[in-house]
Amino acid sequence: MYSFLSEEEIIFSANLDNTDSEIYRMALDRQLAIPLTRNSTEDTQPSWSSDGQKIAFVSNSQGQFTIYVMDALGHSIHPLTNSNQNNFSPTWSPDDRSIAYVTARQEFAQQISEVLLTDLQSGMT
Repeated sequence: MYSFLSEEEIIFSANLDNTDSEIYRMALDRQLAIPLTRNSTEDTQPSWSSDGQKIAFVSNSQGQFTIYVMDALGHSIHPLTNSNQNNFSPTWSPDDRSIAYVTARQEFAQQISEVLLTDLQSGMT
């Protein structure tokens, strides 16, 4: 939860139009929710940076679940991950310099999950 313009706000994912999940930002006092994403894919698991300036989230716009980052107003959306594996649960580091996430792949009959950390400055994992 963050306070912008003297209002406490939250971000969440919901399927409000019965088509797909989008990321929303909501001012709690006014109970006003605005969509930050508007597309035909599943956008879920939003995570606000500690300074409230950026949001990491998961989308399946590329066929698998990928981590994306956008600014707090829903602009400048770009992928953080670029792999053929599913990526979930983005979590910001306390200094907002990196994002940890879970990656999952299928090997034979077993699902392998790992926690990876991507540095936002260099893009290195």
